[in-house]
Amino acid sequence: MTYKNMTAIALAAGLLAAACSPSPEAPSSELAPTPPVETGNLDPAPATASEPTVEDTIGGDGSEITLMPVQPDDVAGLQGELGCSFSDEYGDLLLVAMADVSDSSRAQAAVNNNGYGERLMAQSTGGFSALEPGGAAFSGRGLTVTVTPGERASENGTESVTSDALLLVQRGDGAERRFDGEWTCGP
Repeated sequence: MTYKNMTAIALAAGLLAAACSPSPEAPSSELAPTPPVETGNLDPAPATASEPTVEDTIGGDGSEITLMPVQPDDVAGLQGELGCSFSDEYGDLLLVAMADVSDSSRAQAAVNNNGYGERLMAQSTGGFSALEPGGAAFSGRGLTVTVTPGERASENGTESVTSDALLLVQRGDGAERRFDGEWTCGP
């Protein structure tokens, strides 16, 4: 159970207790006894491997940066001849980028920011040539996402290339979160 869920349960229990309390104007004989409110175990459940915790996000207003797996609607309309994607260490696809081969073109990317599809644009031109070897930085509404590839992990017999990579997500309020994973580029 997340911190937000615990807060919601505590708030609901407090409102229920307040609603069942006798008001100063009502005679006590008209009130029926109220059963005790069962709150269950309010201790937070341990986070699963892919569930973010508050400690994963550094700085900002204290709220989590949560990237969810990219959905088909999130990437619909991305344009480009070739693409790259970032998958986290659990295999979740967190970013998809598309670009034309032209060095004067600017790549587009999509992420799912806590349930909302976000469109991002590369901060510089360079087309697909800028994505594959060095990764890229993408910006959108209050969000900057930077992919930094490491050494090439494999060329799997196709034209696709996979590298270990780091995904850095920075929010406009100064919060940031890092994800380890793989950067795969190709047709």
